[in-house]
Amino acid sequence: MSNILAIDASTRRTGLATMIDGILKYDVISSAATAPEKRIGIMRDGIIKFIKENNINTVVMEEVRPDGMNNHTGKLLTWLQGCIVVAIYEYDKNISVEFIGPSSWRSILGLQGYRIQRAEQKKRDIEYANKTYGLNLTQDQDDEADAIGIGKYVSEVLNKQVEICNWEV
Repeated sequence: MSNILAIDASTRRTGLATMIDGILKYDVISSAATAPEKRIGIMRDGIIKFIKENNINTVVMEEVRPDGMNNHTGKLLTWLQGCIVVAIYEYDKNISVEFIGPSSWRSILGLQGYRIQRAEQKKRDIEYANKTYGLNLTQDQDDEADAIGIGKYVSEVLNKQVEICNWEV
């Protein structure tokens, strides 16, 4: 059985979620550093620490889709994603890293809507995580909610293909 880490990566707040032995564990790595390179390093180090502490062997991350975002944001998120992949590879070459599009995981969980604004989408993600797992995430915990949703998607889709983990509580 795999220990899967679901990541909603950002240079300011990166959401992490995993389900180990039926227990949902979620966290966020935050940085208010001015330099994006510093924030990216903080995210990288926090993710590797989480992987080590939880014996993670599969990572699923929301992929960067630069269309629809400004060039600077797209560039920083692409740098972050590349940095995370390299750091994981350097830590353990056997850890599998997969990417999933935002609309893919939301669609499977019934959260995708046509032309829904980002704020409303984040609100839906938080409501889903709270309802599904009996949590009390607040409006500023959308990164954690997204990571939880990505993990649930992986369970829903990949559990049908291979035995990994069960995100049912």
